[in-house]
Amino acid sequence: HNLCATIDGKKVYRGQPKNPNLKVFEAVPDELVIKDGLVTLEGGVSVNTNIKSLKRFGKIYVVESIPNELIFSPNISGHNLIVPKTPMPLNEYQQLLSQISYKCIS
Repeated sequence: HNLCATIDGKKVYRGQPKNPNLKVFEAVPDELVIKDGLVTLEGGVSVNTNIKSLKRFGKIYVVESIPNELIFSPNISGHNLIVPKTPMPLNEYQQLLSQISYKCIS
């Protein structure tokens, strides 16, 4: 695991998924870009370094570590994605997402 789950020295957060049946780090098909049956680096699970932008989600989680096979990919200011380092099948990506270490902070 990558023990330093920060982006440019900033902590990384995730808001509670809108669908209460989803796990905190569960891939949703409309967040992903899949080509030739593989999850690409162009889409992924959303995270943010700006905790204030997550207040509308209710619960907020801080990311403590992510598997080495996943990386943070910048999207727009403060908003980032957790994507695979290299394209991989959806089931492998989801399995790696389930290994992310996090804790609820609100």
